[in-house]
Amino acid sequence: LKAHIKKEKDLKDNNNNNNETEENNNPKYTKLDNSDSESDSSSINIKEKEPKIITEIKEYKKEDNSIPKKEKIHPEFTKSTKVNYTLSVLIPSSIVDNAQSKELRTYLIGEIARTLGIFKVSEVIIFHDKLKDGSKDYINYFIKNLQYLETPQYLRKTLFPMSEDLKLSGLMNPLESQHHLRKDEWSQYREGCILDRPVNGDYSWVNIGLNKDCKINTKLPPKTRVTVKLNESNFNPKLKYYTGTLVSMSEPFIKNGTYWGYVVRVCETYNDIFNN
Repeated sequence: LKAHIKKEKDLKDNNNNNNETEENNNPKYTKLDNSDSESDSSSINIKEKEPKIITEIKEYKKEDNSIPKKEKIHPEFTKSTKVNYTLSVLIPSSIVDNAQSKELRTYLIGEIARTLGIFKVSEVIIFHDKLKDGSKDYINYFIKNLQYLETPQYLRKTLFPMSEDLKLSGLMNPLESQHHLRKDEWSQYREGCILDRPVNGDYSWVNIGLNKDCKINTKLPPKTRVTVKLNESNFNPKLKYYTGTLVSMSEPFIKNGTYWGYVVRVCETYNDIFNN
């Protein structure tokens, strides 16, 4: 029995010696010192060497993180960016004349309006190019639908009465522009419409799409569309009404970089494009 146990012990020692020889001859592995461990001296920790390319990538990332973060931020991603320009686009009125049906014509106008909004166009110039073949002219149809889409939803019923030109307006996709605000959305600027309400002074009441109307110190005729800059900074349930001042439609875009829709202008001649 003693001879058998001694034989097994010798075989085990030979196997351990062979494993150590293979690990020392293989450059892919390195033996780590494990002097703190209480385990048997024959136990060995193996760590795989990192390839050279991984080491270079880590060093490159380390250098890239040393660059100041301010240089990596593009101005377009800031919350508010001042703008010192406006963009105008010229479109011939005959672009909608070749549509095969009213439905396709309306859908085409909707896609044009969405493109204008995506590229933040401030002015749309419709050039009235009259066709010589005597076909029907759809310039009024074109203009009214463009203006309808640009108008916030809470003002459409007042500014656009029922019309045959707007019969298929439901086929057009909404713009979802930044000035199309809802009742629960606050903004310092809001589009409004002068209400037909009797006043005893030089002021007017404006519907700005909130539960409370706004009072401005300017008297204007009813159903006039205006851009109002509110004096309040947020919703205030204690107030009976809001107050504000009239500003240009381009002010939100120029001061804060907030796109505020487009205006439509019609030109009959080439000179009117640049002179008017």
